[in-house]
Amino acid sequence: MTTIAPKLDQRGKKFTTQTKRQAGFAFTVLFIVNVLNYADRYVLSAILPSIKHEFNMSDFQGGLLISSFLIVYAVATLP
Repeated sequence: MTTIAPKLDQRGKKFTTQTKRQAGFAFTVLFIVNVLNYADRYVLSAILPSIKHEFNMSDFQGGLLISSFLIVYAVATLP
């Protein structure tokens, strides 16, 4: 009777299916969070025409609004 030895990493630990599933789950969750984080920056641009109409803003004021949002967003994401 022959047995198949489990695959070992360089430190001699076993790879398990559970670990692979956890890595896949973590990757999926982080990918979704990253996509939502990326899309969040562009929501203001999508609704800017409605905001400009509601508050009677000019194109210049709308540009200032988006620029100020992105500058604050960029500064807040610095480590």
